[in-house]
Amino acid sequence: MGNRSSFACAAVVALLAVVSPMAQATGYVPGFVWDVEADWVVRPDGDHGTTNGNPLVDAMGNPVWGFEYFTNVPAGSSLGSANPWYKVQTVSPLKWDSDFWSSGGRWANIDDGTPNIIGGWMNHLLNNTEYGSYSSVPLLRWTNPCPDPIKVSLKSKEGPLDFAMGWRGNVQAGGATSVDVDVAVVLYDASEASWQELYADTVSKPTDNNLDENLTLSPLWVEELDLAPGDQILITARGTSQTFPPAGAQFVTFYDGMEITIVPEPTTLGLLAVGGLALIRRRRSKKVRKN
Repeated sequence: MGNRSSFACAAVVALLAVVSPMAQATGYVPGFVWDVEADWVVRPDGDHGTTNGNPLVDAMGNPVWGFEYFTNVPAGSSLGSANPWYKVQTVSPLKWDSDFWSSGGRWANIDDGTPNIIGGWMNHLLNNTEYGSYSSVPLLRWTNPCPDPIKVSLKSKEGPLDFAMGWRGNVQAGGATSVDVDVAVVLYDASEASWQELYADTVSKPTDNNLDENLTLSPLWVEELDLAPGDQILITARGTSQTFPPAGAQFVTFYDGMEITIVPEPTTLGLLAVGGLALIRRRRSKKVRKN
């Protein structure tokens, strides 16, 4: 029985050797979750019009969530094209708007402007107004803060407006329009300067009318994704065509609720299984001796 106990302890020690270097240094251990809604912080009024707090820090205090927008996105940059909009490298940070149209704070291009982002959703303007232009597209950027390679899962949430698309329009613009929307969640490999689509879909408004409407998207579920330090996940959505109402705003809202979770490496899982089995056997043998 002593050999089994020693084997179990050896497995646990080996497990700690795999997990500890990064865990002790940074606190990022298997099961750690990044969620922009959970990390969301309302900035003080004094930060209005500034980029203070952008990027937003995670639970470990490291800056990971960048609230940004692509500028001057050219025509012909839809999903499936040679250069989809998320490859556009002209990107600007959004600024804090402490009281966006009297509805609280969020990140916006200008005061009361669009594109804008709040924890859990973003807006893309479909027409040009004094508050923004169709060629400006919202971007939520997550940057891996871990100093060592990690493996993560990427999963959308399951509430009715956690991972969904909405079509909106005010009365002056004639209401919502039935423009299709490209949705993309993309891995940016920092070392190779390359992009990999993790989720890409073009969605249509369920009803061809001018009423506000929502559509729950097909789930996002990436079970294992290898990330190096500095790798990024880009989260963005863009209407596929511009509208030209005589006045007012028409826009689409991407409800981008998702979680990025550190998962154990296969070696760690194997050690957990072996060590756990050995400990179970040891406990069973003790019960037999007592009986």
